[in-house]
Amino acid sequence: MLGLGVAACGGSRDHAPRLIDDRTGAYDGVPLGSGRAGVVRILGNPEREGPDEAGLPTDAETAGETGPTAIPMPAEPRGRNTYTALRYPQSVFFVDRTHVVATLVTDRGARTTRGVRIGDPLAKVRTAYRDRRKWCGKVEPGEGSSFVACTVRLGPHLHAWFGEDPIESITVASVPFGDYSPR
Repeated sequence: MLGLGVAACGGSRDHAPRLIDDRTGAYDGVPLGSGRAGVVRILGNPEREGPDEAGLPTDAETAGETGPTAIPMPAEPRGRNTYTALRYPQSVFFVDRTHVVATLVTDRGARTTRGVRIGDPLAKVRTAYRDRRKWCGKVEPGEGSSFVACTVRLGPHLHAWFGEDPIESITVASVPFGDYSPR
């Protein structure tokens, strides 16, 4: 399991809205399944990277958590998880041994293919994804903290997480979000 901390939104950047493609899991032109080299080719070198990196974008070191508390990661033989967090401002790409398995986004300009944006009320997820299986409810990551979130099963190997109300983070992954994923 990869523990994730997701940041509350930082400041917005002046740019066209960045697309979170909820049909393929791509964000800002980087599809799930890309290798590290593919991420770097599209976005440049990450500001920080490493297996010990927290799951926060680089511009959100002290923000609150609003994302998945864990994402099950493929394990190496002998049970060791091997992943690298490629951390950029307002996004993190989680790469297992060979490819991106999850992308976490806090960019206020980001929107899904179905038009859900960071900053929208969580109720918009229920409306935009009414035809998809989902789980919505209170998440209690521990230490007396809690927030609300919705997860949506977009396909057999594609899941999305919308954290907090209004939405502060969107995560797409090729694996389900543990206990919070609709079956």
